[in-house]
Amino acid sequence: MAINFCSGILPNQKCEICETEIKPTEKLIVEKHTMHISCFKCAFCDVKLSVGACAMEPNLLERFGPLFFCADHILIAPAEKKEQILRKGHKEKGKKATNVNRKI
Repeated sequence: MAINFCSGILPNQKCEICETEIKPTEKLIVEKHTMHISCFKCAFCDVKLSVGACAMEPNLLERFGPLFFCADHILIAPAEKKEQILRKGHKEKGKKATNVNRKI
């Protein structure tokens, strides 16, 4: 009887922001969401964030996944955030990204 053992190598996780593979040296977990360190930026203005100086928008979580905002943009109304997110080309869960500013 042959027994197969796991190789001990776990597959890399995917970033919940950009949905690409995360190497262990690039991994960051914030509010139970796994992402690249480089993806941890304000979804409105792209400024680099730090834990404790930002917040996630729960109203957009189901549609877009975890999106974090800097102190300057967290108090903006969810509808305005959604409009800016779509304008920037963030993709909705299960859909391909589109960028309305791209040249055709």
